[in-house]
Amino acid sequence: MGECGAYFKRSGASRIHLVEAKADLIDRLLDATKARSAPDVSAWHPNREVESFMRINADGRWFHQGCEIKRSEMVALFASLLRCEGQRHFLVTPVEKAVIEVEDTPFRVVDFELDGCGEKSRLAVCINVDEWVAVRYAGQLFMQPLPSGEGACPCVDVRDGLMARFSRAAHFRLADELTEQQGWFGIWSFGVFHRLERAGQGVA
Repeated sequence: MGECGAYFKRSGASRIHLVEAKADLIDRLLDATKARSAPDVSAWHPNREVESFMRINADGRWFHQGCEIKRSEMVALFASLLRCEGQRHFLVTPVEKAVIEVEDTPFRVVDFELDGCGEKSRLAVCINVDEWVAVRYAGQLFMQPLPSGEGACPCVDVRDGLMARFSRAAHFRLADELTEQQGWFGIWSFGVFHRLERAGQGVA
């Protein structure tokens, strides 16, 4: 085998190892998130409704009575109690649910990992409370208009209607991974093609 052939053989093997390593990484990240003991708020149905005096701003930052909550552990704890009911959001406990104002989406996608190729690709996103979410089902990843009305940005359903909008940096990274399928640009994940933009329109 010539030098060029040997190079391509080594390069191919490296790509295989890289794909396998990324697959292992996604499994580890999802397993680590699953191992956390988050409460099942869908099982709680309190009748008492109160005001939390809390707000999640358009950047995904949390505030209480106008003061930002900067402790990441505290934000993650509150985030585990979030529930979406129609257009309203609540922090839910077994005895009461507290209304929380959400200016845009409660979460932000700050990073993602993509492994595999084509229909065998798998996409997992990391939201701003250090939680990894697999993009598995049809309609889970979609484009949503920005609050300003200027353009749109990918969003993902984290759980039960709680949405996460991609940060600008994550959006640009995702745009580089899009493929074309039947006149649409989108991304494959767990055997589902998620349509994001019609071919020819360009990604917002």
